[in-house]
Parts: sequence; C-alpha cells; structure tokens
Amino acid sequence: MISKLHTDKWTSLAMMASVFFLLFSLSVHADNSRSSVSGNASMTVEHVTLTPKEMATVAYDKAQQRAKQGDMNEAIQYLFTVLDNQPTHVAAINQLAALLYGKNRGREAEFVLRKGIKANPNKLSLTLTLAKLLDKSGQPEAALWVLGEARSKADSDPKHASHLYAMRGALAQELNHIGMARDSYQWLTTHYAEDGRWWLGLAVAEDKSGHIDKAIPAYESALSAGHLSSPSVTFIRDRLALLTTPQEVAVDGN
Repeated sequence: MISKLHTDKWTSLAMMASVFFLLFSLSVHADNSRSSVSGNASMTVEHVTLTPKEMATVAYDKAQQRAKQGDMNEAIQYLFTVLDNQPTHVAAINQLAALLYGKNRGREAEFVLRKGIKANPNKLSLTLTLAKLLDKSGQPEAALWVLGEARSKADSDPKHASHLYAMRGALAQELNHIGMARDSYQWLTTHYAEDGRWWLGLAVAEDKSGHIDKAIPAYESALSAGHLSSPSVTFIRDRLALLTTPQEVAVDGN
C-alpha cells in the first residue's frame, strides 16, 4: 500500500512537471514569434517616388556640394540632371553656363543659355549672361543684338532691366551705334536720374551726334548727380569748357 502511494505521488509530480514544461515552451514560442514579426517589420523598406521637381532639388544641392569641394566636373553633371528634370531652373542654367565657359566649353554654355531663355522668356538674367558670354568671346555685335531683342521684356523683370540697358548702352557706344546708345541712356536717366553715369552716357551720345544743345545740359546733369570717377569728372569739365567756349570764325583777308 505504501509502495503504491509512493508510486502515485511521483507519477503525479511527473505529470505536473510535463504540463509546466509544455506551458513554458508555448510561452517561449509566442515570444520568439513576436520577436520575429517585430524584426521582420523593422526590416521593411518603403520605396518613395520623387517628383521631377524634387529630383531637381536633390541634384542641385549635390551640385553645390561638389562645387564647394572643387569638383566642377561632377557639379556640371548634376546641373545637367537638374535641367533634365526642371528646364526652367534659372539658377542652375546660369551656374551651368558659367562652369562650362570656365572649362572652355563656350559653345555648350551658349546652347544651355539659349535653351534656358526659350524656357524662361521673361527672365532677363539669362539674357544678360548670354550677352556677357558673347562679348567675352569676341562677339560684341551678337551680344548687342541679343540685348536689343530682349528690350521689350524689360518691364516684366524690372530687377534686371537697368543692367540690360546699361550694358546695351555701353556696347552701342563702343560699336558706334549712337542711336541705340542714346535710346538706352535716355531710359536710364528717366528711371535713375540720380546716377551721373547714365547722364554721362547720354551726354556722350548726344555729343557724338552733334547735338551740342542737348549734350551740354546732359554733361551738367552728370556733374550734379555725381557717382562718377575722377577721370570722368575731368573729362566732363574739359568737354564743357570746349563746348561752351565761343569758336573763332576764320576771316578771309582777301
């Protein structure tokens, strides 16, 4: 009897141990499953599609980084990527043209600018960059023509209009297109009468045209407005002295 009770006791303990082990195994399996699911979730990769404008922004930022590091070739490639995705990106057009010109790739720079102007017809900054590039490349007549074509768009971009007329006036004066020079400086003196440089440009144009009655007050306005270099002031005073001095008339003694 004692032996049977002893046996039953150990049998009962063994069963309890088996149940406990089973419950423990199920608990561990559940924890491992949760851990596995959590691990798999953390490894999920979400694919994001960027818009062309966003890709242009990323490429432009990379171009600036490469330019700061002195890697201009990489910067050029990133800027081309910018324009592939956003052809109207004015800053990228100007920078790319400048970098290409600096690499003696002037024809490519001109192409980039002309394409940019077509995409941004009212952005005078691109026209100015193209005109400067043409002038530096020994094509001042072409530069002047580009500026003349853009003159009608000055009202749409007042920020750059004065630069356009100033460059147009200077080139026209240099190339002896006096009518175009006069027209440019008249616009500048109308809008920026406080700057003596524009009055001087107008005075010289009138002087070259033989319009002395208009040249003298323009020279005087230049002195009054100021913002002139010392050589310019000396030149004006010399011209005024000459133009206002009565000329002697030669008399035939016979």
